[in-house]
Amino acid sequence: RTDTAHLGRERIVPLDRVRVRVALGNDRPGRTESLGRMASRHHAIAAINGGFFEAYTAGPIKNLIHTTVVDGTLVFKGDVGDELYFDRDNNAAIDHVPLRIEGALDGSYEYPNNWYAYWINRMPEGSADTVTIFTPDWGAQTGLSGLQVQVAGGVVTAIAANSLPIPSNGYVVYIKGEETIARRFAIGRRVEYRVVRTD
Repeated sequence: RTDTAHLGRERIVPLDRVRVRVALGNDRPGRTESLGRMASRHHAIAAINGGFFEAYTAGPIKNLIHTTVVDGTLVFKGDVGDELYFDRDNNAAIDHVPLRIEGALDGSYEYPNNWYAYWINRMPEGSADTVTIFTPDWGAQTGLSGLQVQVAGGVVTAIAANSLPIPSNGYVVYIKGEETIARRFAIGRRVEYRVVRTD
C-alpha cells in the first residue's frame, strides 16, 4: 500500500502482476555489474541491491557474502547474515539459514565414503584450506590451479592439478590442503552431495 498524499487517496500495488527475481552481475556468482545495467538487461520496472560482496578485493571476481538462490538453484553458499527468501506459497521471510554441504561416494554418506565442502562457487582466498564445489553457474571451467575432481553424470571423470571444464551435467570439486578428503576420490567412483539446513 502506497500513500499518495498529493492525490488525496491511497493506491494499492497489484502484487499479483509482479514477479520478483534474483539476478547476478553478468549472470555469474562473483562478477560485478551496475544495478542499472542489470535492471535493464532483465527488463525490470524496479531493482534493489539485495546483497553484499567483497567490493574492495583485487581481481575481477569478488565473492558474494550471502547465500544466493536464483530460480530455485543454489548458486552461492555464504556464511554470514540473513537471507530474504520466498517459500513455495510465495510468502516472504527474512531469516538466518545456516547450511552444511555433505558429500557421498558410492551412495554412502558414512565414513570412509563421506566428504564435505565449505562453499559453492566461491573464489578461494589466499592460502586458506578449502573444499569448494564449482557448478555450471560459475562458468565453463574453474580457471584455478590446484587439485580438482571433475564429476559428470554423478561419476568422477577426471582428476587434475589444473583448471578443469565444469560439465553441464555435473560440477568440479576444488580441494586445497584437505588431503584426507582428496584421497577419497578416484575416477569411476559415484559422487553426490546434498545441502542441509543445520538448525
